[in-house]
Amino acid sequence: MDVKLAVDIVEKASRGEFNILFLLSGDADFMEALFAARRLGRKIRVLCVENKIMYKAFYFFKAYVISFSRKKFKMSMKKPFKMIILPSNFLVEDCI
Repeated sequence: MDVKLAVDIVEKASRGEFNILFLLSGDADFMEALFAARRLGRKIRVLCVENKIMYKAFYFFKAYVISFSRKKFKMSMKKPFKMIILPSNFLVEDCI
């Protein structure tokens, strides 16, 4: 599935099917596909859940950490990132 998604990112970027890509993943295997999409002029945003962070992406793209608690979250890196705090009872189905 990772390979399929990476190929889709590059193909759709090359066809101009999107301007901004939001990837919710903690898997650094997508980095090369993200670099390719950026070379094709696409903006990249990476979203990670606080317990599965793609640290490499924080150095190259705008990145967000999704948290389900209000506890303080610390990262050893000095690169700025944004926090998205969701309630602990958040359900995706409620947004659809």
